[in-house]
Amino acid sequence: MEKYFVIGPDGNQYGPADVATLLDWKNQGRVQPNTMLAPELGGNPIPASMVPALGFAAPAASNPGYAPGYSAPSADAPANGPGAAPASWGQQPSNYPRGPMMGNQVMPAGFNWGAFWFSWIWGLNHRKPILLLLLVAGFVPIVGFFLQLGGAIYTGLNGNKWAWESGRFATVDDCLACQRVWRTWALAFIAVTIVLVIIAIATGALLGTTSAVSPEIGG
Repeated sequence: MEKYFVIGPDGNQYGPADVATLLDWKNQGRVQPNTMLAPELGGNPIPASMVPALGFAAPAASNPGYAPGYSAPSADAPANGPGAAPASWGQQPSNYPRGPMMGNQVMPAGFNWGAFWFSWIWGLNHRKPILLLLLVAGFVPIVGFFLQLGGAIYTGLNGNKWAWESGRFATVDDCLACQRVWRTWALAFIAVTIVLVIIAIATGALLGTTSAVSPEIGG
């Protein structure tokens, strides 16, 4: 599915976002007919009205603000006359979710414990349904556990990047705050699991010792 970067009123690019995400932004009023979109794979920016899947009415050819080659305004663009930005640029909100390097915001690298522990559940929440394959991997005989473990580690290593690319967050701080909540729950589950394993091992060892020293009855 083709993705686009949204060129905001400040000239920065936000995204990339797929059509489904752009439709959400359209419904929220963050993408308008003359919002400029740059194809992820390259090419001239185009107004959102030129993307049929977004359902905007086709613009009039005489309106220069809708020309396919029209790009985001520069800092020294004139207020009026040729090269001026459409008036509606000033009314467009700038809180678009951003890509990993967009808008001068960089998502810090690091291991994402929430993505590691909750894997496919985290994936569904962050628009990574492909992580459902980790659930299926668990049913593979003999090697299922190792497939899940390897996939979970890979997910943890890429979790921060994928979370930011999901388009769910307007700023890096928002994204990090959400990931901290996932991390808290993940570490809590890990701690509880470790305690339960220790209790199980200790109980098994105690029962084994008790059976070994119990006197035989009869005979």
